[in-house]
Amino acid sequence: TGDDEKLSGKISLYFQLKEIVQDNNIDIIHVFDEKVLKIVSFLSKSMSRIPLFYTFNQYLPVKNLNILSKWAYSRIDNVFCLTNFSQFLASEALHIPLRKIENVGTGTWEERFSMDFLENNLSPNKKETKKREEKQFHLMSFISRGYEDIDKLKMILDSLQIVIEKLKLLKKKQEIHLTFTADIPWQDHFIFDELKRVVLERHLEHRVHFETYHSLVETLFLDKNFILIGLESSELIRDIHILALLGGHPLILPRMIGCAELLLQGKLGQTYYPSDKRELNDKILKITANLASYQEKISSVRE
Repeated sequence: TGDDEKLSGKISLYFQLKEIVQDNNIDIIHVFDEKVLKIVSFLSKSMSRIPLFYTFNQYLPVKNLNILSKWAYSRIDNVFCLTNFSQFLASEALHIPLRKIENVGTGTWEERFSMDFLENNLSPNKKETKKREEKQFHLMSFISRGYEDIDKLKMILDSLQIVIEKLKLLKKKQEIHLTFTADIPWQDHFIFDELKRVVLERHLEHRVHFETYHSLVETLFLDKNFILIGLESSELIRDIHILALLGGHPLILPRMIGCAELLLQGKLGQTYYPSDKRELNDKILKITANLASYQEKISSVRE
């Protein structure tokens, strides 16, 4: 049965991790994925000399834990959270005391900062093209290699069509495009063929582009105006969110705990309810109409 397979998988993972720890001189265990946290906690119970840390960057439902789970989680030495509110959520979800939980912050706060990081990472010719063009901007979404929610991607494409039409009605000269980026070559992504078919059905082939994550990192610092639309609500902060902010681009993220704090209550971007297409459209248009203002606010945020 499915439950038996899950249990078998967890047992197999337990022994794999045990072998890794025993065969290597490990000084610290740091867990980032809640799916393996309980297994690692059980495993490290017999290895009290090795500190166990957990970065709380995922949504965890608050529920009653059984005695074994509480016993396992009590092994965690420190939990690192990204927002003030998530400290209390982590304490309730994992049933561990607040003294073990530290808010390390999201890395954004309102102070002027030097642009040395950007300037040192741009070649002279790219510095010249760093000025933004106001006639064209791109919506952008990151699709990880395991992502399979085609309906959510259809929603993004629907939003693109609606925003194109609304900009025409408003007689705006801005030309909007959508860039999908992945962490593997697109021809290797199992969702690519279906996504390409949907793009063609909507006659958006001249507005939708496919790039790899590594090629996009450079683009984030160049002349294109990007609005990054987050798809997954399981993680508050991803690397690409930070890169987008460093490049001066606003974010539109699925509404979840900590998002408002990350976005400084709407100064760095907006949030939307994950299944609400109308709200997503409104947030895209809101940022589009005030893009220069958002870019100015982001430039004043210290990373």
